[in-house]
Amino acid sequence: MARIYLLLLILMVNVSVKLGARQKVSLIQGIDDPKEFKKTLRTKTNLLIIYAKSGKEYGKLKNMFEDVAEQMKGKATLGLVDCSDAKKLCKNQKVSPSTIEVKHYKDGSFNKEYDRKLVSKSLVNFLMDPTGDIPWEEEPTAGDVVHVETPEQFGKLLKQKKKILAMFYAPWCGFCKRMKPDFSAAATELKGKVALAGIDVDKPHQMPLRAEYNITGFPTIYYFEYVLLHTA
Repeated sequence: MARIYLLLLILMVNVSVKLGARQKVSLIQGIDDPKEFKKTLRTKTNLLIIYAKSGKEYGKLKNMFEDVAEQMKGKATLGLVDCSDAKKLCKNQKVSPSTIEVKHYKDGSFNKEYDRKLVSKSLVNFLMDPTGDIPWEEEPTAGDVVHVETPEQFGKLLKQKKKILAMFYAPWCGFCKRMKPDFSAAATELKGKVALAGIDVDKPHQMPLRAEYNITGFPTIYYFEYVLLHTA
C-alpha cells in the first residue's frame, strides 16, 4: 500500500512540474508600492504604466498588453498598477481610473497621457516613438482616408477601377502636416466618389513606390483614374 501511495505522489509531482513549465511568465511588471514605483522610474527609460480600476478591468485587455510587452521586449517596459490593491500609490499619482488609464514615463519623469487607440498596433507605434506625433492613420478625423501600408495594397487599390487622389508624404514633412487636415476633410466629403489615399513613402518597405512614381519631394499628389481603352 505504501508503495502505491509513493508512486501516486511521484506521478502528482511530475504532472505539477510539467504544468508549471508550460505557464508563460508575464513580461508586465506588477507595481503596488510607492517605493517600488520610484525605483522603476529610475531604472526604466521607456515606461508605460497601466493603471487599472481592478484586476477584472485589466483582465479584459490582459492578452493585448501581454502581446505589446512581447513585441517591445528590450525596448520598453510595461507596468501594471491595480488601484483596487495599490490605493496609496494611485492616490499619490492622482489616478482614479474608471476602467483603465495609461501613462508614459521617460527617463525617470512623466512624459504624457496615452491618447491613442487601445490596440496592440497603436501601443507599439507609440512606444517606438513616444515623443512623436500621432500617426496620420490614428487621427480621429482621418478615418475616411485610405492609409496604404504596402505597395501591394496600393496595387490592389488601383485595380479596383476607382478614381484615386494619392498623397505621397513623409511624417516629418511640415507641408504634409499642414495639408493633412484638409486632405482628411476632402476624403470625407468625396467618400464614395473619389478615394483619397495617404502613403508614407518614408518607410523602407515603401521605397519601391517612391521609385516607381519618382517621388522626390513632399508632399507629392497624383490623380489616378481607370479608363477603359477600346481597341479596333
